[in-house]
Amino acid sequence: IVVFYILLITINARFLVPIPARGGTITEGVIGAPRFINPIIATTETDVALTNLLFAGLMRKETTDGTVVPELAQSYTLSPDGLTYTFVLRDKLKWSDRKPLTSTDVAFTIATLADPLLNPSTSTYWQGATVTTLSPTTVSISFGEPRPDFLSRATIGIIPEHIWSAVPAESFTDAPTNLKPIGSGMYTFRALTTENNVPVAIELRPNKNYAL
Repeated sequence: IVVFYILLITINARFLVPIPARGGTITEGVIGAPRFINPIIATTETDVALTNLLFAGLMRKETTDGTVVPELAQSYTLSPDGLTYTFVLRDKLKWSDRKPLTSTDVAFTIATLADPLLNPSTSTYWQGATVTTLSPTTVSISFGEPRPDFLSRATIGIIPEHIWSAVPAESFTDAPTNLKPIGSGMYTFRALTTENNVPVAIELRPNKNYAL
């Protein structure tokens, strides 16, 4: 009986296929309250971690080996002279408020990154970019010289023009949307809990419209 039982377990194990469990929740504790859940101005570890979950870029870095692969982009091409990147966005991209995400959002994000008031350390890099929206799903980004690191830079989260275009640069850090973000990442913002006006918890849920 014992031998038969061991044999049965061995045979059974060979044919079992692990299936990931779906649903449920995970709670993660972090040090420091979030202030700027916005890829343009996020600097602290907490802000950056939340931004990576809530926003998507044209490209993304694989967590396994760091390879840069398309995210919001469906594909991209590089001109023969190495100066112009042309991205084709995936079909029917949406923000978490269900508004369409288009090439104009990409152009707006790059223009915002080029603002020295918001990005004093990196604005010069983006000021060298010329952005052309060829269609709602196609955008070209050109530089005066080859930028081998550009695809890594293109992993920065795209922000919604319809939300942020009405916010002056000098008011970016004060905008309520920094703590109730509208993004297009793997997760969407659901709720914010505060104590004495200090954020103590943020609840996220899976984004059903996420590009990947």
